[in-house]
Amino acid sequence: MDEMFSGWETAPGISKKMKLQKIHIIAFAVLALSACSIDKHEEIIDTENPMTFSNIIDGGETPLSRAASKPLDSGFLVSTYKLFGTPGMQTVMYKYEAGHTYSAGEGHRWNYVGAAGAAPLNLYQTQYERYWDLSAFPYRFNAISPCPKDAGNNLITGYELSGEKLTIPDTEIYYSQSCTDGVLNLTTEKAIAGEKIIAQVSRDALGEDLDLLLPQFNADGDVIAKYTQISSSSNLTRYVALPFHHINCKVRFAIFSEVDMSSVEEPLTINNVAITASTADDDFLYKASGFNATATYLDGDFNKRWATEGWRTLINNTTKTYDLRNAYSRAKAYFFDLPITGANAMDDGTPGGLLQIPQPGVKLNVKFSINNEHYNFPLTFTRSDSTVKTSFDWLMGCRYTYYIIIRSLYPFEIQVTATIEPWVTVKSNPIDTDLEQ
Repeated sequence: MDEMFSGWETAPGISKKMKLQKIHIIAFAVLALSACSIDKHEEIIDTENPMTFSNIIDGGETPLSRAASKPLDSGFLVSTYKLFGTPGMQTVMYKYEAGHTYSAGEGHRWNYVGAAGAAPLNLYQTQYERYWDLSAFPYRFNAISPCPKDAGNNLITGYELSGEKLTIPDTEIYYSQSCTDGVLNLTTEKAIAGEKIIAQVSRDALGEDLDLLLPQFNADGDVIAKYTQISSSSNLTRYVALPFHHINCKVRFAIFSEVDMSSVEEPLTINNVAITASTADDDFLYKASGFNATATYLDGDFNKRWATEGWRTLINNTTKTYDLRNAYSRAKAYFFDLPITGANAMDDGTPGGLLQIPQPGVKLNVKFSINNEHYNFPLTFTRSDSTVKTSFDWLMGCRYTYYIIIRSLYPFEIQVTATIEPWVTVKSNPIDTDLEQ
């Protein structure tokens, strides 16, 4: 078998220059209390520029997304710091709860100002208006959504959200999905039920906002920066948009032919598809719980891990078949984690893929048959320096798509490419953050 593997493709929209079609949970504060209402963390420097989180698109009595018109009915917890990373760093907000309100005059807004337990926000603590200090950049905003409160309006213990530490308790569980003949071992809806999603944004003295959970990649799929600029303006006191991200990631696999085989009379049946995963240490993670990070959330890790010794099956299609004649372009590719017919989406409303635990050094192996010919090979790709990479690093909040391209059947020749992109639609029960900035 003559096999050829090629390099990594970086999906459009992952560079610093891109206009992100990102996941934005958006917030706005209302001037509800007087400027003299302050707490011990901060002195008021500027009483004319309150700190706000961007406004929600007004669509009647239900908060709506401009793009998808999906309801947003849960809030978030946010901690804010000025002079972040300097000896003079100060806390502006510590575990402030932001909640949604609506009025005919103001429309939909995210509010964080009010007394504990008072309508309409029913905040778990009393919170005050906060103001920008133009002499105190950079600012850092760390957030968790939904706000981790219990039925009694008490903040759930075990969560930390400070300038130097993020802690999510072991009650938060992350899963690896597998798929057998188009059926998931664990539905995505169940896997992410109650899931906490996180955001981390920095604003500097030039007015640049950086998403610190959206890395940039080169053509080889290597991280070249652990941030992406999401906005820039000379208006230093404009609203802050918080793009929320999943802690887990998604992976999907597809096959198509580079050669038009539609004129072939006999079916070219692809079956017996098996895709397995392992690591160099034979400890592929299939489950994890809790999450801990220091100042850089992207470098965080899980508190507890469950691993498979050897190889773990991700795709196992024994009865499901495909006709290669119909997969004659990338747009017509077969995705092994989806039914042959039906919408190209999982039950969480996002583009297809299997939930996976972020982890480094993942090795992948593929087996399938075309009619009576059997093929078995590792997924690798050739870097720009002509070296061959045999493993992949899966990062939180990303979706990885591996394409197996049939370039020739006789002799058999394949090409393997991959794309990496943001997991662009975030849903967390009961919150939908598919909102525009």
